[in-house]
Amino acid sequence: MRMSIDGCEPVKTNTRAYVHHVPAVIEVITRFVCVDEGDVISLGTVGPKIVVEPDQKLPDAAMLTAGIEGLGEMVVPIIDLRSDDNYYANSYQSGTMGGFV
Repeated sequence: MRMSIDGCEPVKTNTRAYVHHVPAVIEVITRFVCVDEGDVISLGTVGPKIVVEPDQKLPDAAMLTAGIEGLGEMVVPIIDLRSDDNYYANSYQSGTMGGFV
């Protein structure tokens, strides 16, 4: 598996790193839930994460690319709506609280 966001280091991992594997998860879930075509079942997080630092601004046309070898790839836009000074994230890190008046 590979995931990348423009302006960040890509990450790679493998489905073997999951604690529970797809066939077992589907077997358990379908005992309790009706799964329809197109439903998404998440196995959670595995491997390294992409981190966008508080002082880092993503490019205007940033794209997230995620793919699993043998299954395919998807590309979706990521819009970074944080303010240029990233006031709320920086306030949180310094231990102060922001708010709306």
